[in-house]
Amino acid sequence: MRIILWDFDGTLATRDGMWGGALRDALLACNSDLECELQDVRPFIMQRFPWHDWHSPHYDLDSSEKWWNHVFPLFRTAAKAFGFDDATAEHITIITKANFLNIEAWELAPGAQEVLETLKTSGWRNVITSNHVPELPEIVEGLGIAPYIDDIFCSAHLGVEKPNPAFFQLVLDRLPRPHDAYVVGDNLNADIGGARDANLPCVLVGQTHPTADASALTLREVPALLESLAEKRTSERS
Repeated sequence: MRIILWDFDGTLATRDGMWGGALRDALLACNSDLECELQDVRPFIMQRFPWHDWHSPHYDLDSSEKWWNHVFPLFRTAAKAFGFDDATAEHITIITKANFLNIEAWELAPGAQEVLETLKTSGWRNVITSNHVPELPEIVEGLGIAPYIDDIFCSAHLGVEKPNPAFFQLVLDRLPRPHDAYVVGDNLNADIGGARDANLPCVLVGQTHPTADASALTLREVPALLESLAEKRTSERS
């Protein structure tokens, strides 16, 4: 069974401004006169998310409520730094979460649905493996690509983040066997580094780098690259 372990953010889909955009818009919603750009809020979101400490599992964050309560202090700290009182800062945390989960703010990468459909029709299993929020399955559903996805493994549910070797090991242990798995992603550390540590062939999307087995500047190049890697792998085994 041939399986693709897809990254999500930056590979299959993106949200405008990502976490910085969600937080900035929440701050502006509470004070439209506030001078606040993406670069002003980014320093506040460069810590405390579970993936910032990917070496350490977080099995204790075993519910959506616990996961969000872990990251909410980031948004409160940012709100207070911009001069909001405690009550408004608490409100901003709720708005930031709602902003991030708002499906209208998300969009598929060019060619994503077409590529997923092509690969599924060709007999590949599309599996999403992502450092993400607990509600990732709902985002996938809202973007209309759920029919092409066979499974979703989210770090918020696994309790460990890419590129921790335990992430891909947990995924591989839960996949149907026998399987032939390949990683596709845009992040050199989380996706490509994680794949190499797990001894999985990988395709880097959006850039080129010698550590990847193959590189695709666009998603539409991925199917042919995967077929080539699969043929090479089969040949090496025979």
